[in-house]
Amino acid sequence: MIPSIFIWLNEFPITTNGKIDKEKLPQPEYVRPDSAPLFRKPRTKLEKDIASIWSEQLQVPSIGIDDNFFEMGGTSLLTQKVATLMRKRFKLKIPVTKIYQHPTIKEIATYIENDGKTAPSIDYSKVKKNKASTMSLLLVWQEDSPELNQLMSYGMFLKMEKKLHHFLLMRNLIILFQNL
Repeated sequence: MIPSIFIWLNEFPITTNGKIDKEKLPQPEYVRPDSAPLFRKPRTKLEKDIASIWSEQLQVPSIGIDDNFFEMGGTSLLTQKVATLMRKRFKLKIPVTKIYQHPTIKEIATYIENDGKTAPSIDYSKVKKNKASTMSLLLVWQEDSPELNQLMSYGMFLKMEKKLHHFLLMRNLIILFQNL
């Protein structure tokens, strides 16, 4: 991983124990990179809303419509978070992959205006109230975010209180994950 911000220091502040004193390190200030495209403010309400989400998540005071999300410090985790926030705010299906394909505000706004479709909200009534509620919540979440199959591998640890037929367990797990 490459740090999103570099700060040049003549020397590090040191504690009495000889370690770096993290509390005395200067707070990073955002400086627009020289390589960034010419700054163009968001014009439409949609562009302003997207810029607001990106600015908050990237912790950058202002983002132009031609600024690249990843060049501004976006990571794969932030991409997932931004896609979720945009999905909630605009009530649209916005797969994470679209942010990779359209990494500027101008491009993603054009995608939303032309291709965005209404997304169903999560129906939490489907979640069963039992020991398997975490798995049933995952299934409901999966319905709301079908692109997760491409981004997420499922790990699991099972602690059995009673003896169980391994064959039945494997068969049911296979059926479960085929239906995700």
